[in-house]
Amino acid sequence: MSLFTGTTTYYRQFRPGIPTDVAEVLDRAAPARPDGGRRLLDVGTGTGLVAEVLLAHFDDIIALDNDADMLAAAESALRPKLPTASHLSLVESTAEDFIPPSDPRSTA
Repeated sequence: MSLFTGTTTYYRQFRPGIPTDVAEVLDRAAPARPDGGRRLLDVGTGTGLVAEVLLAHFDDIIALDNDADMLAAAESALRPKLPTASHLSLVESTAEDFIPPSDPRSTA
């Protein structure tokens, strides 16, 4: 059980998203891989508010959270907005237990 169990609806409704200027800083700070692609790892994604504002800037998005309800809300929010060529993985795990894939398309 996570600290946020039972709060998903309220979390999505009342937690503010990140400001546009913060999203721009994160976008500029993220390097491209040698193949030119860009991966976003959103640790503690919750309902996906950070990933949502950055979807158009990354072709490989990994949203990580240890709360299944939060990930379900993130899935509902992110999947319809995902650019066609992008890949979204929602992973239920703690940050400490997560091992990033070496292949950007290998997470499920």
